Amino acid sequence: MTKFQHVKLPLLLSTLFCFALVLRIELWTPMHSDDYTYTLKGISFDATLNHYMNWSGRFVADFLSSAVLGVNNHTFSTTFNAFAFVALMTTIWWLPRFGEKSNAPNGTLAFLLIFCTYWLGNPRLGETSFWIVGSANYMWTNVLHFFFVGLFLREASASVPRSFLRVCATLALATIAGWTNENTSVTTLALMTLYTAYDFYRGQRNWKLLLYVAGFAVGTLLLILAPGNAKRLVHFPEWTDLTLLQQIQMHLEHRMSTAMGRIWPAIAVLLALACMRPNLSKAGQWYVSLFAGAAFISLLAFVAAPALPRRSLNGTLVYLLAAISFLLTYWNAKSSNSRLALRVAVVVIAASFTLSYVLIYRSYRDIAVQTAIREQIIQEAIARGDAHIDVPAFHFGPLLRSASDRFDDYFDYGSIPRYYRTSATFSEYPVRGHYDSIEKARALRH
Repeated sequence: MTKFQHVKLPLLLSTLFCFALVLRIELWTPMHSDDYTYTLKGISFDATLNHYMNWSGRFVADFLSSAVLGVNNHTFSTTFNAFAFVALMTTIWWLPRFGEKSNAPNGTLAFLLIFCTYWLGNPRLGETSFWIVGSANYMWTNVLHFFFVGLFLREASASVPRSFLRVCATLALATIAGWTNENTSVTTLALMTLYTAYDFYRGQRNWKLLLYVAGFAVGTLLLILAPGNAKRLVHFPEWTDLTLLQQIQMHLEHRMSTAMGRIWPAIAVLLALACMRPNLSKAGQWYVSLFAGAAFISLLAFVAAPALPRRSLNGTLVYLLAAISFLLTYWNAKSSNSRLALRVAVVVIAASFTLSYVLIYRSYRDIAVQTAIREQIIQEAIARGDAHIDVPAFHFGPLLRSASDRFDDYFDYGSIPRYYRTSATFSEYPVRGHYDSIEKARALRH
């Protein structure tokens, strides 16, 4: 067996193992929240344009979510979501591995550490990674976004000219990547601009970098300047009524610290690894600092956002994971103390992940049973011709981080009747525990 096979086989097996773990949870996650709305929206030109003009500038995320949900096959949509989950982890792992670092050590370890840290450090794992619409906004778009960032870094370090076809494809991806998510797009655009300016200052006249920055800027402008974004601001009077100075003060004094507290596990992992004296080269130090700084800048970029929900921090989390990926890729420490500290950190993180996964596994397995009961209630009520259908809410079992590991509990009573093609009205009642029959669901009514 060659050295290449020795390195790649464990990584491939680890990737497949992680995919299987995620897929099991995804398959148990039901349609919920905005999934109904985006299924009904469709991907026609009129529907897409109307959504862009009146609700959201996230054209890429909104189109992808409706396209995947429009297949109307739960196995397909959840498998796609599990693939996107692993694709994001792989993209983060791949990001620093260009040039002489393509066969860097710690490959499998780095992938597993990134996977576990994303799982444990995600302030809204259920909403960003198990919910289809949430994943489209905060996970699928990050795959496109950071895949382009990786191509940009390779272009910046390339010593040979690229083919015209490859340049055109990268340029197209630049525009798509810029049209994904507000705070990451603004952050990456700023960093790319500074990187390109410094490149020219050093006398490196790579004109393709300017082209990619321009393409990315076009996508970012299409995202931020969408008419739908301005119209949606009417739903946030508590923010729009503040003066600009008050908004900045509130963001810097309150929202920033709250946001950092919500992603503390990823920050702790990065700081712990940095304290192990990994003996990074200057290039390694620069890249780690760049992406750690990008995480901080992405939080500052939220100063213009009327709200800062937990799930919107997924982009910041990915920047931190990129910094961790660079740190592990450029890890040159030879001392036994550094190696021991790294192993201890991996054991602690792996143990925490295992506990989290077991609890999520049990809870989402129960959710799948509850989903079947809810569906039975709905179908029987529609068959009887009921004018109103009352369904039990989902009940989650114990979770390591209840605020993070649950999926969104919004009940879309407006879209659900249209989805089931009934004139009946819908409502949802809370329950005190897990139910596996209609009778038990009624008995547990809160």
